[in-house]
Amino acid sequence: LLLTMSRSSYSLTVVGGGVNHTVTLPASAPVQELKAAIAAKYPTFYPSRQRLVFNGQPLKQGTLAEYGFLPGQENRVAFKDLGMQLSWRTVYLLEYAGPVVFYLFFYLQPAFLYGPSAGTTLGQDIAFYLWSFHFIRRFLESAFVHVFSGESLGLKFLFKNSAFYWGFGVMLGYVHNVPGALSGVTLNFTTFTLITLFLLFESGNAYVHLQLRWWRPPGSRAKVLPVGFLWTLTRVSFPNYLCEVLCWVVYSLMFPGIFTVLYLVLGFYQMAVWALKKHAMYRNLWNGKEGRPLYPAHRTAMIPFVL
Repeated sequence: LLLTMSRSSYSLTVVGGGVNHTVTLPASAPVQELKAAIAAKYPTFYPSRQRLVFNGQPLKQGTLAEYGFLPGQENRVAFKDLGMQLSWRTVYLLEYAGPVVFYLFFYLQPAFLYGPSAGTTLGQDIAFYLWSFHFIRRFLESAFVHVFSGESLGLKFLFKNSAFYWGFGVMLGYVHNVPGALSGVTLNFTTFTLITLFLLFESGNAYVHLQLRWWRPPGSRAKVLPVGFLWTLTRVSFPNYLCEVLCWVVYSLMFPGIFTVLYLVLGFYQMAVWALKKHAMYRNLWNGKEGRPLYPAHRTAMIPFVL
């Protein structure tokens, strides 16, 4: 991309990747208007598929005048086609739909996999309903609650992001639904207690996500200092991660096995990485300087007093 600027407008020549187009935009034009002008001529390169970089700085938000272009001189901007893009919301919806669909396939006990079936056991029914409840909740939150910081990401990330949940949907679905499996689960006080705890932790997870959504002004993606009942009770920055881990601790107690424990351990590790990174960001953001509040010093990232 070559830019020639006057005081009030930029003459933009887009070259490379099969593109050869010139457009003139005012200096006050937002970056999105520049991307829209390119997309109008070349619909294949819709805005979220474009990556524009000037002097090592990606052109994302704001106006063209904010990026240090020099008036009266040629300004070179790098253009890259990012390939097919999906919205973050679409990726999350597919990511959480997969485990339900895959697990359901095995729960139906197809004869070509398992042979003749005498029907599911009580343990298999409970395992299926709890697993499905969890991912349907996450699906609905992704559809109606979550506010995503980014617009889109490449198609390849759908498979990268989904591999964990889809893979365990297949593995747990297969081993849990072998005819006669989980037959040791009965309706007793322990079972009712574990189901209640699972649903309680699921509710806590949903509560945190709803609180974070309600605190943001409509249409805003601004970060907010998290405060509230579960933050006070748990003394952690991310009680949703804590509730998530506790859900799968309960699930593993109800349906012990190598794959349930592996799912718990790997999930805990990944959430701990995310929690520590975001916890450090929170402390840096709310540092008590320049009128910003001071982040509560007693909070740990994810596990009270420990992590």
